[in-house]
Amino acid sequence: MMKQNHAFEQMRKAAIQRLDSRTPEDLAERSGAVFHGDSAVLELSSLGKHYTLSLPTYECHPEMESWHYLILLHYLDLADGTPVSPCFCTFGDLKDGLVRGTKFDHTVTQALCQFLRGRNQEQLTAICKQLGGQITNSHADFSAVLPLFPRLPFLLKVWYADEEFPASGTLLPACSTSHYLAMEDAVVAGELLLTKLQQVSPHFETKSSGSRESPDHVANIR
Repeated sequence: MMKQNHAFEQMRKAAIQRLDSRTPEDLAERSGAVFHGDSAVLELSSLGKHYTLSLPTYECHPEMESWHYLILLHYLDLADGTPVSPCFCTFGDLKDGLVRGTKFDHTVTQALCQFLRGRNQEQLTAICKQLGGQITNSHADFSAVLPLFPRLPFLLKVWYADEEFPASGTLLPACSTSHYLAMEDAVVAGELLLTKLQQVSPHFETKSSGSRESPDHVANIR
């Protein structure tokens, strides 16, 4: 544990040192954050919550979990302002994702198979909306776009169980993700999303079964 904490602290310091060489206006423009010059803070949203980073220390309010925070620093560092792609791909299809990303795609499939067991559409809708998600239309039974950061969306796609197959799902990063996170960070972001789904889900486990009809307001995705 001490080794892990030391590694995290080293990466945190290195990330902040890189950010110190940039102007807050540039960071905001490239990442989609908002810079408030009067209070010297960067403001952005993540999974349905609003956060501020006080400059120049980059202290986060409210406090984020450690790896969530580190991914945020790396996101601010790498963001180049590329428009968010409306299309999504597998982790294996991301830049440098052939080995690490493809392996994580299998991890996602297994994790979601466990997560989806016994859950219905009403519960999934509530869980995703709790994380700031937008319910969408796709060829899957259920889809939601989860906004990890302003220009870093992920698409959750779910197929319900039937007489032959159990429920299954996949988590897809936007095709523009490599402009905002390196491959290893993209995987950590995916792991974070899987964890958040599990953390939020107990709050909705007592809900009654809902229909599989589409919600009133949905967005179309590719």
